[in-house]
Amino acid sequence: MAQSLVPLQTLRLTTVRQLLRDHADVLEADPAGEPVRRRELLLISPAQATLDAAIALGFVVLRDAVLAELELRQVVLRVPPGLATARRWRACAAWTRSSRSDFNHVYTRSGETSAAQVRATDKAVTAARRVGLVDSGLDRRHAALRDADVRTWGCDGGPVPSPHGSAVASCWWGATRPSPASRRARCCTPPDIYCGRPAGGSAEDIAAAFAWLARERVGVVNVSLVGLPIACSNARCRR
Repeated sequence: MAQSLVPLQTLRLTTVRQLLRDHADVLEADPAGEPVRRRELLLISPAQATLDAAIALGFVVLRDAVLAELELRQVVLRVPPGLATARRWRACAAWTRSSRSDFNHVYTRSGETSAAQVRATDKAVTAARRVGLVDSGLDRRHAALRDADVRTWGCDGGPVPSPHGSAVASCWWGATRPSPASRRARCCTPPDIYCGRPAGGSAEDIAAAFAWLARERVGVVNVSLVGLPIACSNARCRR
């Protein structure tokens, strides 16, 4: 009996609802129902006056990182107790006008990969010779990755293998029928943005991963994520 196909949008909504339900301690929904890190706001290149105003209102700076390769700074604030994250974000619109602010959205993994997707970028990879995979961790013991020069980033140096990251990487270095580009690419540089965490794959994590890939001078990047459009204040990065 033929199985009926589930529309992608319906499948994604089901995935997001399950994620929010299973990890309510670290995740919540924004006004549109998208998953975000609980009680966190993300500011891009904020002025010091903006941060001072936020601290005066009870916000706490959780993380503050300069991504020189992207020419931006990202600051993650902890929302003070007493108000929902969405209400607090709207209330703070006045003091965030001088910088870009948003929820710290979480992106989910995409669906299956195929050899056709790899062949579509063969020409670009041949020129670049290095491929970056913004995804989850990969299993370096996988048969398809035995001869790949793998350089990883994230998870404090400890690999957290996942089926999806390994599957995407194996499309580039398939042991049975590798594409021409995969034979010529010198190495694979996959930053793991999940590290096995339910709140992994946030906008903050993705920006840091792209900064690392820029520092490594990776010419072609495969992004296997599902979520809202990513933008930054730099002219190099737009919706």
